[in-house]
Parts: sequence; structure tokens; C-alpha cells
Amino acid sequence: MNQRENLLALLRREPYEWMPAEFSLCPSLEEEYRKRTGGSLPYRDFFEMPWRNVPDLAVPEDAGRYLPYHPNLKPGSQIDLWGVAHEPGSAAAKHMTYLRSPLRGIDSLAEVRAYPPAGLSARGRVEAEGGRRRNPREGARRVRQYADDRLGNGMVHPRDGRPDDGHDER
Repeated sequence: MNQRENLLALLRREPYEWMPAEFSLCPSLEEEYRKRTGGSLPYRDFFEMPWRNVPDLAVPEDAGRYLPYHPNLKPGSQIDLWGVAHEPGSAAAKHMTYLRSPLRGIDSLAEVRAYPPAGLSARGRVEAEGGRRRNPREGARRVRQYADDRLGNGMVHPRDGRPDDGHDER
């Protein structure tokens, strides 16, 4: 059983030969991995993880509109798409941040309604208003290419042999 067959069997709840592992390393642990292995091979390849993640959309936002909700932020703080501030901790905290809620201290409905919303469309999708935006189809294409290259002969639909588009009609 190759890696692809093993993973598909596992996902189908059929007998499989081994349980694949997946984990994410923080930046400091990625650096430690590179020091210990001495190689340039990505850790997901080194540990033979059978899948890849499609990246989130990178949506440019105007964090300045949330600054009035975060007085006295530490230098190096970042404000995300939703207005939550990520304030750096001590050196011992490494990449961990303290999350500061923009709605802390708000006590009226009028203040909640005045809070600037993230750029959401009527359908609830995040919309970029300029700048670079990641294409989720491109991310999915890269994952598919990885699977074709590493996990065997291109994926084909199990019932009719045509190229599998990743959608199961069942």
C-alpha cells in the first residue's frame, strides 16, 4: 500500500497500514528543526506528511481604523482584519502574542454599532479592496500538484477513471 492508498483507506474508514502524522511548527521550532537536521528539506517533507494545507486568503485591511479602540499598544503590535490587536510578549514568549479585544469596555449598543466591520460582502465573504489577494484555487492547484508528484499516478475518479476534481458526488 503506497502513501496515497493508505491515506484514502484511512479517510474512507477502511483498513490502513499506518496512521499519518500532521503538526505545525512555530518559527522558532522550524529554526531548531533546520539546525538539528542540517538540511533544507521542509519539515513536512522530512516527516512525510501526506497532505498540504491550502493557505488562507490574504486580505489587505486598513488597521488604522481600529487604532482608537487600542490606546497604549506596545511597539510591534499588529491589528488583524477583525480589529483584534496582537501585542508581542516578552522574549520568553517567542511568537506568542497577547490578544487585545477592541470591544473591551464598550457598554452600549450604539458603541457596538459604531464599530467598523471587516470588509465582508452580503454573502459573508471577505473582500479585498486592492492589493495582492491569494487565490484559493491556486493554493488548491499546488496541493493537487504535490499529491500527483509525491503520492502516485495522478488522482483519478474511482468510478469512471476521469481526472478527479476533488469533489465527490456521493
